[in-house]
Amino acid sequence: MNKHARNYEAKVTVEDKLTPLTLHELASMKDVPATEPVPAFDQAVEYVFEIEGDAAPAVIAVAAQNRRPARTKLVVRAKGTIAESGPLAVGESVSSEELSQSVVGKPAPHAYRPKWLDLVHLPRLVTIPACDDFGVPNALSPRVAEQTARDWPWNCVGKVEIRRPNQPNSVDVGSGVMVGPNLMLTASHGMPWGASDSTVKFTPAFRNGSDPRFGHAFVERWRGIRTGPNDPNGLDYVICKLNWRIGDRTGWMGSFHSTDDDFYEDRRWISVGYPRAFAEGKVPAVEVNVRVADVDNEGSDGREIETNRFLSGGWSGGPLWGFLNAGDPRVVAIASGAEKDGQDPRRDVHAGGKHLVDLIKYGFANWA
Repeated sequence: MNKHARNYEAKVTVEDKLTPLTLHELASMKDVPATEPVPAFDQAVEYVFEIEGDAAPAVIAVAAQNRRPARTKLVVRAKGTIAESGPLAVGESVSSEELSQSVVGKPAPHAYRPKWLDLVHLPRLVTIPACDDFGVPNALSPRVAEQTARDWPWNCVGKVEIRRPNQPNSVDVGSGVMVGPNLMLTASHGMPWGASDSTVKFTPAFRNGSDPRFGHAFVERWRGIRTGPNDPNGLDYVICKLNWRIGDRTGWMGSFHSTDDDFYEDRRWISVGYPRAFAEGKVPAVEVNVRVADVDNEGSDGREIETNRFLSGGWSGGPLWGFLNAGDPRVVAIASGAEKDGQDPRRDVHAGGKHLVDLIKYGFANWA
């Protein structure tokens, strides 16, 4: 963990006194400008290319020396299809009881903002219509999106893309959020459980591609409770170890849980994700006035947080969060899906609770 993160984590907060700030309170707060220039992005990233097609062996690699003697440009020419491939991701199941015991006494990490990123309490928004699965706009279903996705902590949310090397053109898409220097939180049901040939790519602040200040990272391994694709519940999240400390550049959000339903129900929350029905998942969609209608326990440490409807495919894994103090964004849940419970109307489900915070504690203790 870098020195900035250690200093931020050491900040003392009375956890049981935290109250989510309202939108009106956030609107009255001044944004905080960066105090340092963005450092050069010279992180070395290793790429592995897989070449397919009948002419796959016909590859010519040409090395051309740039003016700077320490740098080499590699040009790869091939007649087949070239697809970037990251490290193969590996998942591990863990029970609430096992996880809780492994992090006893560990502090809940706070959020961290790099000095080169502005703090913005409310996003800059534009309204565009949602689209159906074929990309046709539906003017009756507007959504709002961040205008720039460049300010902290909004840049901590990103796009998750899952590929299998033998299916390079088939991509499962979801959302995720940075919660540590190399730690990303996303939905369990979207991960390739049981597969040994999948890559999971995370791109923070994705907007028609990666942000040049941050780039992207790949998941090396993840830990959580295995969840099926059609099982929205209060434990539907995993902590992921990324292959480099991209969070040192993006910063990250903190986390929080409460056993008091009123904590969730008495305030409005924010959710950000990359639904395919909104601009085909190319820009982040955001809801800034999310109302919690009900909270149910899920097992011993999970919380099923039900809200008004707005989620759609691709939003899964996106955080439900809010500022609990000025400059203190905390993730309280992860988008899971939707369900109809008894006589209640159909609602969106977000997974939160102690297990979520414990997973992040585990990530800091073992992977950060």
